[in-house]
Amino acid sequence: MRWNLRTAILVSIITSILLPAAISAQSSADPRARDEERQAVKPPGYDETIKIIGFDIEPKVLPTNRITNITFTVRWQSPTTKLFGADNYASFNFVSNNWPKIKSNSKAYWFDSAKFNKKQGTFKMTVPYHAELWTYLDVYCTFHANGNGSPEAGPVRLVRDTQSGGEKQGHRVKQLGYDFVLYDKKGKPFRLSDHRGKVVLIDFSSALCGFCLQEAEVLEDLYQRYKDDGLVVITALHYNFDARTPEKKDLRAWARKYKATFPILSDPQKGVYEAYRKGKNYFRDFTAYAVPYNFLIGRAGKIRYRKSGFDQRLFDKLENKIIQLLAEEVEEQ
Repeated sequence: MRWNLRTAILVSIITSILLPAAISAQSSADPRARDEERQAVKPPGYDETIKIIGFDIEPKVLPTNRITNITFTVRWQSPTTKLFGADNYASFNFVSNNWPKIKSNSKAYWFDSAKFNKKQGTFKMTVPYHAELWTYLDVYCTFHANGNGSPEAGPVRLVRDTQSGGEKQGHRVKQLGYDFVLYDKKGKPFRLSDHRGKVVLIDFSSALCGFCLQEAEVLEDLYQRYKDDGLVVITALHYNFDARTPEKKDLRAWARKYKATFPILSDPQKGVYEAYRKGKNYFRDFTAYAVPYNFLIGRAGKIRYRKSGFDQRLFDKLENKIIQLLAEEVEEQ
């Protein structure tokens, strides 16, 4: 009996410690729950009323089966003098005409509160977007800050140009690789199609991935061995568990840490990675996430090889494929 009483007391103590932590962790995963939690810790004198006074997306007509850089612009207004807290974000809801393939999907873009220390301002973000499956897409926006969400703004309608010509691009081996434009640590653009006639290794990596860090340590040596033979290497960097886009300082730090002399590019919101990973709509939920993810583009611009993960065996196979492609003429079989 004494032992059972001690056990009951011990279980009660452990439960009282762990259960609130578990509930807090679960609620913190939901932005709405985080908003409600912050209501209890508002600084005195703050009025959290916030509204969207302008919402737009450009361009509104997107070519079929291409990666296009589109810009979201949200103008907001608040009676407060500044935004506080770490979880400020713009949330977008996408509603497609092509139900049930894509009915409604959401995407949240976090931003730095320190950049919004005023009563009104503009939130702007450019992301690579892959238009596919739908004829039109209605986009709605909600702005979350200071523990509150604004009334929903929109819709802004995006239309897919089904008549857009040009050779079909894709993500599969032997298809012409999706063309894209990403920017390096100096803001210089890198366009894939500008490197026709060379072999391009696209390395999709995350700053929070252990295997990516291992691969980064050997990529520069690989580049130095084959660059004079026509090899181009790029790393397209993103964050896998953070909606933050890698900034120029992040790209500089990565290049400095791994002594990389080839381009280190920012892939906003994993837009290009998502298009290449499965070739489906960027805003759809995904079921598998794998980095590092490597694509080899041949001299004629077609995808010739791809792999995910990193170990010495996989890397040796990748190098052998590079040697094979460098030996080929521009006209691929």
